[in-house]
Amino acid sequence: MRGKGFEFTDSAVSNGIVITTSAGSTGYYSYLDKLDHADRLEPEKHTVIGDDEVGVCHIAPTYTSRDKTNLHPLRYTVPWGSSSG
Repeated sequence: MRGKGFEFTDSAVSNGIVITTSAGSTGYYSYLDKLDHADRLEPEKHTVIGDDEVGVCHIAPTYTSRDKTNLHPLRYTVPWGSSSG
């Protein structure tokens, strides 16, 4: 991913990715928020994505990594207008 002031490369093994705007941030992007420690769903919990951001979320990931870091992001946001590759 590339954008103004940042560039990174992620690797992942998953069933795909979901790209979402702020309008869709309460869906698949927020599945991590909906799970609590007792394995119950809490449907009212969600992460808000800003109007100037795009959310990226891996579907059923088994492995993720970000080059040159110790990060293993399952989801993240990038500024609107960022590009891949």
